[in-house]
Amino acid sequence: LGYNLTNPLFEDKKVRQALTHALDRETIIKAVMNGRGQVANAPESPVSWAYDDSKVPVFKFDVEKAKQMLAEAGWVDSDGDGILDKDGQKFEFTLMTNQGNKVRETLVTIVQEQFKQVGVAVEPQIVEWSAFINDYVLAKNFDAIILGWSLGVDPDPSGIFHTKEIEQGMNFISYSNPEIDPLMDEQLTILDREERKKLIVEIDAAIADEQPYTFLYYPVDDTAIPTNLVIPERHPKSLFYKLEEWYFEQ
Repeated sequence: LGYNLTNPLFEDKKVRQALTHALDRETIIKAVMNGRGQVANAPESPVSWAYDDSKVPVFKFDVEKAKQMLAEAGWVDSDGDGILDKDGQKFEFTLMTNQGNKVRETLVTIVQEQFKQVGVAVEPQIVEWSAFINDYVLAKNFDAIILGWSLGVDPDPSGIFHTKEIEQGMNFISYSNPEIDPLMDEQLTILDREERKKLIVEIDAAIADEQPYTFLYYPVDDTAIPTNLVIPERHPKSLFYKLEEWYFEQ
């Protein structure tokens, strides 16, 4: 769940953290995905060699905590209409996702209902895929979106989170943190995997604390493979990794 950080509604880190507290991600996984998923707290996949969530802050489902944090950030229901407001602005926004993905289409409705419990009004909008990507996501023409990230072959986080990727890259939520930009540059210069991992873990923890996205879940996929098919090496990114080395036992 990505927030357009150029929108004043989402400028405050405490507000973004509160919104994550307001979502019951465990129930979402059970209800929408038949339990085939795992709550995501870090901007990294558990199947990546760079994954380590030991330093990542966890924002568990807690409606009262969410309300408290929103109030601390100045969002209160001053007129009694059930919607929070601040300085004359209502906390209401449009949440977009792409047409044809039933899980995401259901998710925007669930997010709408759960955010309503803390006084945040959400208007779901379902958009055809190509228009969604070109006219809204890449054009940064949205309030908030539900979309998915795929694990990269390399766990470099800078393509999504570095300030330099805002203008022309994939940092379409306009996240910028001058403290971790240098760390993202540095990790690309480290050849030792374990040393690089330490830096990526530090970067992931900082991003998770700021919640530029509410990281929802890691989906679980199943693949049926014949019992006599031998796959010498698996890769989490590619189902057919080194296909030329596969063989059947006779």
